[in-house]
Amino acid sequence: MRFQPSKRTLILFSAVLLLEIGFGVGMFTWQQSYLRELQAELQVKQSDAAEGARLARRFEETRLALEADQAQIEFLEGHIPDADYIPTLLRDLETLALETQNRLVGVRPEPREEARPASSGGTARDREIERATGAEESASARKPTAPLPYDAFHIRASMTGGYGQILAFLHRLTRFPKIVGVEEVHIRPIVQTDSGGPRHLLQVEVRLKAYVLKERAGTAAGATTGAV
Repeated sequence: MRFQPSKRTLILFSAVLLLEIGFGVGMFTWQQSYLRELQAELQVKQSDAAEGARLARRFEETRLALEADQAQIEFLEGHIPDADYIPTLLRDLETLALETQNRLVGVRPEPREEARPASSGGTARDREIERATGAEESASARKPTAPLPYDAFHIRASMTGGYGQILAFLHRLTRFPKIVGVEEVHIRPIVQTDSGGPRHLLQVEVRLKAYVLKERAGTAAGATTGAV
């Protein structure tokens, strides 16, 4: 006797089969969606880990650069004289001019000015943008900068000499025992006549910038007035 399923049985069997297929498709779709979420989360965490490693390397590089800058500042500040050194500094400049075979006309110090830290307010263009957008900070809200432990000190030296002698003087300033910067150089050709005939020379006025520590700045006035 052969089994003959009824129409109702076939319908129930088909319904169960469709439910199983639908459930399987739904589970597969959910698993694929969940897998994509896990992969996206993994990529985010990997990106965060890479960014953290980059920041760690950047921090170490910044720390090493800061230590190098601090060492450089300590080295440079070690070459900043106090006020008592000003007469010696002027004599050293006079000696340097003579050693490079220049005729020194005069060396005179200018009034000292307080050295100020570089402004952190950005460029002029940045300030214009801030004013245009109304984002510029008020003067009272800005953090005051600490004064530097030294003052700027300017010296004007006038001399005459040949091109090679003037160049030698400026080059020797790079090996000067104290920090001295050349801010201005004014050169004028002149002709001097002596027993050997006319000589074409250069008349040079150099404006130098040095620094003086503030610890003993009280004696600077007497030192500068006595310098020639």
